[in-house]
Amino acid sequence: MPGFQGYKSAFPEILNIVAVSIIVTGELTMENNTKGIKRRSFLKWGGASLLSGTILSSLKTALSREPNSKKDYWITGPDGEQYFVHSTVKADKINDATLKARVDHWWHTYRLAELDDNFFDWYIKDKLDMYSIMAGEADHPMANGGHHHPTVATCGNRKGRGDSSFSLNTAIKGMALLPRDEYMKELITAMESFKERADARDPDLAEDLRSWRIEIYNEKSLWDRTALGSLELFTGFEAFGFKETHTFQNMMENPVATVLFLDIWQTASAPCWEIRTIPFLVHYNDPSPVKKFEDWRYYLALSHAAYHGGSTSFIGCIYNVVEEFNNAVTANGFGQRAVPPFTYTVASIKKKLGLIS
Repeated sequence: MPGFQGYKSAFPEILNIVAVSIIVTGELTMENNTKGIKRRSFLKWGGASLLSGTILSSLKTALSREPNSKKDYWITGPDGEQYFVHSTVKADKINDATLKARVDHWWHTYRLAELDDNFFDWYIKDKLDMYSIMAGEADHPMANGGHHHPTVATCGNRKGRGDSSFSLNTAIKGMALLPRDEYMKELITAMESFKERADARDPDLAEDLRSWRIEIYNEKSLWDRTALGSLELFTGFEAFGFKETHTFQNMMENPVATVLFLDIWQTASAPCWEIRTIPFLVHYNDPSPVKKFEDWRYYLALSHAAYHGGSTSFIGCIYNVVEEFNNAVTANGFGQRAVPPFTYTVASIKKKLGLIS
């Protein structure tokens, strides 16, 4: 059984359970203040008996949670290799654009959504602008941020590494678009070729890779709009005295993440998008991976290796899109949900701000 902190965290649930008990008990008491037990009272007592079993079971569940216990997510395979399984997300229906995830201790079903043209077109343009900068064709230098380096916010693992009083965490992640299923094999094969050239230190690689990337990013139909991808580069290694990032620990325990993109070049309207997602972590040693997610992980690892060299043995994170919010200083912005479409009744506020006439 947990200590006081465990009971404290379960207190809201306990209150709900007790409230139900009081309502049921009160109704039965009033009903039976008359002489004898009526038939309907008997039926209610029978129902109450069943309900009390459910209440006690729920109470036991609420009290037995160990929110502050440090978990070991790692499994050792038959050859000594380590991996993990992201058990708080069920992806068996991913091809139907549906996921189940245990968020805030409860299982929910989420329908995936597609990023809209407003965000997608900006991402592509910002990506192509980056390649122009790399070629010395732009009037400003490379910069962090923009399409490639959004901020990722996670929460939920209250114990974590034991080095913080909070679970809420933000981190900058390198983020990429992911190929649609029908183009997956073609793009992976191409990236394998570029990685081989990187390993061989081909002097012409950089320009050839840049030209190819420009070509594929101009083909917008290649890309899946229901997910974004990143590598969890710093989990699995104990170089700093710990093996897991706060991001990893939060996602394993509470698989929800908000990805925040900010256009770093346009200051007038401050284009900004908030993508709310169900993240799915993929380990390269997982013996039974979700194929679609493992293919994406491998594609991401190849892309990293083509530019930076080295191994493809990195953990992947697939950010499955559930909602998109527009946070720009525009008529359709200020934190309004764009995907799936949502209707707000705040026209009067927009008029006061001078956004609409």
